[in-house]
Amino acid sequence: MAQTGPPPMKAGRLYVNPEEEDQMEISGFRPHKLKTAVVWFFIIITVGLLRLFFYWLPHLFVKATHSRCSLAVATTVLLKDQWKDWFKSTVKTQDLTGHSKNTQTPQRAQASNASTKKGSGLIRYFICKKIKYIWDTEKKEFTRLRGFDKDKECTFFHQQTGLAYDEQRTRQVLYGVNSIRVHVMPIIKILFKEVLSPFYVFQVFSVSIWFADDYTIYASCIVFISSLSIIITIYQTRKMQRALRSTISSSTIVTVCRGGDVYEDISSEDLVPGDVIEVPRHGCMMQCDAVLINGNCIVNESMLTGYKVVRNNDTAGDIVIHTLVLLTIAVPPALPAALGVGIVFAQQRLKKAGIFCISPRGINICGTINVVCFDKTGTLTEDGMKMMAVVPSSRGAFRDEIRNMSKLHNPLIVSAMATCHSLTIIDGHVAGDPLDLIMFEAVDWVLEEPGEEETRFNMMVPTIVHPRTRNNSVPGDDSQSMGEDIGVVRQFTFSSSLQRMSVITRNLGANNFDLFVKGSPEMITSLSMAETVPANFHDVLMAYTQHGYRVLALAWKALPQKLNYAKLQRITREQVEKDLNFLGLLVMENCLKPETTPVIQTLREAAIRNIMVTGDNMLTALSVARECCMVDPTDRIILVQAYPPQADKTGPEIEFIFADEKEKKFGKDSIALQMDNDSFRFALTGKSWAVIRQHFPDLMSKIVVKGTVFARMGPEQKAQLVESLQALDYYVGMCGDGANDCGALKTAHAGISLSEAEASVASPFTSKKPTIECVPNVIRQGRAALVTSFGIFKFMACYSLTQFISVLLMYWIGANLTDAGFLVIDLFIVTTLSITFGRTGPCAELAKELPPFSLLAVAPILSILTQMAIQLGVQVYCFLHVMKQPWFVPYIDNEDDYYASYENSAVFLISNYQYITLAVAFSKGAPFRKSIFSNYLFLLNIAICLAGCLWISTVPTQGLADILELLPFPSITYAMVHVGIALFNFLISILVETYVMDNTSLQQSCRNFFKNCLPSSKTKYAAIEDDISGNPSWPPVSPSTVSLAVIFQRLDSAHHVPKDLNTAPGKEVLEDLIEESDIDPQITKSLDGVTHNPRSITSPNGVTPDLTQTATANYPQRQISSGDADYHVGRMEAPLLNNDTSSSNCGIDNPVLTTVEDNGKFTTTF
Repeated sequence: MAQTGPPPMKAGRLYVNPEEEDQMEISGFRPHKLKTAVVWFFIIITVGLLRLFFYWLPHLFVKATHSRCSLAVATTVLLKDQWKDWFKSTVKTQDLTGHSKNTQTPQRAQASNASTKKGSGLIRYFICKKIKYIWDTEKKEFTRLRGFDKDKECTFFHQQTGLAYDEQRTRQVLYGVNSIRVHVMPIIKILFKEVLSPFYVFQVFSVSIWFADDYTIYASCIVFISSLSIIITIYQTRKMQRALRSTISSSTIVTVCRGGDVYEDISSEDLVPGDVIEVPRHGCMMQCDAVLINGNCIVNESMLTGYKVVRNNDTAGDIVIHTLVLLTIAVPPALPAALGVGIVFAQQRLKKAGIFCISPRGINICGTINVVCFDKTGTLTEDGMKMMAVVPSSRGAFRDEIRNMSKLHNPLIVSAMATCHSLTIIDGHVAGDPLDLIMFEAVDWVLEEPGEEETRFNMMVPTIVHPRTRNNSVPGDDSQSMGEDIGVVRQFTFSSSLQRMSVITRNLGANNFDLFVKGSPEMITSLSMAETVPANFHDVLMAYTQHGYRVLALAWKALPQKLNYAKLQRITREQVEKDLNFLGLLVMENCLKPETTPVIQTLREAAIRNIMVTGDNMLTALSVARECCMVDPTDRIILVQAYPPQADKTGPEIEFIFADEKEKKFGKDSIALQMDNDSFRFALTGKSWAVIRQHFPDLMSKIVVKGTVFARMGPEQKAQLVESLQALDYYVGMCGDGANDCGALKTAHAGISLSEAEASVASPFTSKKPTIECVPNVIRQGRAALVTSFGIFKFMACYSLTQFISVLLMYWIGANLTDAGFLVIDLFIVTTLSITFGRTGPCAELAKELPPFSLLAVAPILSILTQMAIQLGVQVYCFLHVMKQPWFVPYIDNEDDYYASYENSAVFLISNYQYITLAVAFSKGAPFRKSIFSNYLFLLNIAICLAGCLWISTVPTQGLADILELLPFPSITYAMVHVGIALFNFLISILVETYVMDNTSLQQSCRNFFKNCLPSSKTKYAAIEDDISGNPSWPPVSPSTVSLAVIFQRLDSAHHVPKDLNTAPGKEVLEDLIEESDIDPQITKSLDGVTHNPRSITSPNGVTPDLTQTATANYPQRQISSGDADYHVGRMEAPLLNNDTSSSNCGIDNPVLTTVEDNGKFTTTF
């Protein structure tokens, strides 16, 4: 079963963020003098090595020098997250004036704790993962410092009037500076972090040993190489940090309200939660998360062992040094640079393809990806849409669809399309959401916004829309024209969680306001009166969505006449977005990008699973999935419908239903899938996902393994899906283009953002080309880089072991390789080959098989062992064979450490060829990399190294021989025999690696043989697939013969919030906002005469209207009808706002009557 959420909490343990995704176990500690003294004693006698160990594992240092205590008196806390990572934080005390207090002693911590209890303004806190945790004196625990993003209703934000300076200062101390500080780390700090890493510590140790053993030249070269590697690392680190910092805008000046009419310009870094800020008319770069409480704005969202014979003249120190030299050979000095060279080349190739990476280490992980999640809109399909049709509805029935917008004469639908959007004018052009723009342009209306002249005297002038051609009647029709101006006086912006937006409008000269709502069809119908929704609503909706069309619904409602303008500014959307009249459907065509289908097919052919996770309609998602071949035509789609507990039900329910009704063949009770289980795929919505995650966690793993289409998924649910896939051992890629995908992009092993920017904070990879072609490219480069890293690691490991064998053979006769010999091997041959090794590019095609994920697998281990057996055999043979030559003179030990001898020459010369052989053997081509013959630099490197080895082996000059301390073979014939042995070594190594080690049957046989010794390679998802395949009776598909329309209707009803929101706790009813007295004609006399101070509501005579009068509204049942239309507004009867001293009743006897005729003429009367 896939773990969904944090692991279960253990009894007796303390936690922060309990039962949340970032749950962490916490422990308190305080200093212990005796333990600290003992630890530092051992640090001194170990010459700091123990302190270095604690530097690598700081949580152990805390446990060694501190004693555990309660959190109330702790000065240090240790936290462990669900991934077993440890974090150390210091508990600090601070008063709300900004002065810090030292809490390094438990007495002071206890005193500060007591002070906090007394309300002295002291706070105890610590910071972990950039999050501040405050001590709660009542609960006796640390709790996360939260802003206003949780547990706040919309009305809370509209009630904010700004913070006074003192309150702002207090919150600034509490919350800190409003800035994302991307520090460019100082060079000295990066230097120490690199030098103190385990590898470089070992390098320092190795170099010290080499200097002690008089390998001065070689040690000096290694110091130079290591220094160069550190310099390159420092440069790359600072370059990446600068690139990331450049994506974060610097601070700006913002205007904040200090209460009343007091406004002040401050730095954006001084903003705190609760500040009311002004967005300038010309726009700005937002420096914080904010809630828009008045006005309109548009947001741009585009933003990885040897035996040693002791010589008689050896001292104990010499023996120790020689032993340590053997240890230093085990870790090659060029290993870090060699392992990273493939990644560097891959990053350069990605950059040429327009794919930028801010986390190069994530490139290797891309090579392991076996499942990719795709967003739909803007990722698989085009960003832009085109208006395909409008399907009007009247009298509870759909009318003929209208494809020519010039023939659309339904005034309510036209008004809805002209007003229900978030468009605005920027630099003289209408701009905003592309979908809104398409809808608005379809009706060919004009948008006019108030300019600076209209707003300079605090006049609240609404946005006006009107037809481009006024008084434009239908030819031959004497009906009323649609050329009236409409003002948008209030807008409730689109919310992904609510799946809708709405506007409150007023026709010029009308006596009442209107509400238009646009959103997902399921949501709009749930808010509409049942008698206005066509009976065949779901059938018509399915007819469009099954063909991949994007469908939105429109609804309308006439608001009561005595709901005045002042009250509209206080009303909440929940109070008006109900009891709507369903108007019809907007059908838009969203085409697949031409690159989508070929890419999906490429990934499928490579056995990479594809998943669609979208916020769009289920049937639209299924249509797109079939169109782009994410789902085969023969695949059977099973809808997973999960229903939450109902009032009349005993508990939650889950149901499996075929999406293709024509393929259903049911028995009496329930059926099983009579086919290969691999040919079905699950599809479910975000609502069902939430129910399954909460009530059916045991099914989550099977749903995730078989799920292909996830529709109506929210941002958090997308991230949850990625986490569930990862918990089943999948390596997950995510590709998306919107803000809703950020969580999933960050969570995935490889997130690819389709953005014009070169660096995206949301994901390690950013493609400037907005198509999914980047996905197979990233995977191919990742596979090539991963195989390169594995090949280089095996090459470096075998190089070290080969050199280890050479040194052991030399130790056997009391000699060693020379200083110059080490230089030739390590610098001239190995270092150059390891660099050019990684320049081989990826194969053009994605292979079906996956590259090896682990070095502990059977294949790489067996490869290394086999190759080392070959090299060992050849070296020993040459070492013994040279001794049998008639001209052989044995090595004589000398005090000058002059190692020239025939034994040395035999071992040194054959080993040079072996290093070249190993580089070629491990530089594999297909199926993940191109052939080495495409890597011209590598071929040139091999040729130069081979030429050098032939020169040294056969006809070295005397000067070269003296430098290398080499004793050339006296016979050219024997030298050629030596070359022949090297050629034989090359052929055996290549043949074994190519035809034995890469043999899949042999690998499987070895895997089965060693399965009890090595970790199991079977993944969790593979085990679940086997379980599903072995159970043909699962899933139990429902025998219901009802249509999908009824099925979706049932799901919507099961998840539907009751329409009667008047009973919801803390919600004011609409009638509470209706004035008892008549409306002041000066306040609402006309749209262009409204005077409204955005900082206070005042009538023209200077008197502030009473907004808390008491009355009762009584609206008779009203029917808005015509010969071809039928809309209803139900009776509303509820108490108005009450006070403690008075109560009065007032009836409104004038019903609102709107008549809509067949010809499009409509009137509203009271």
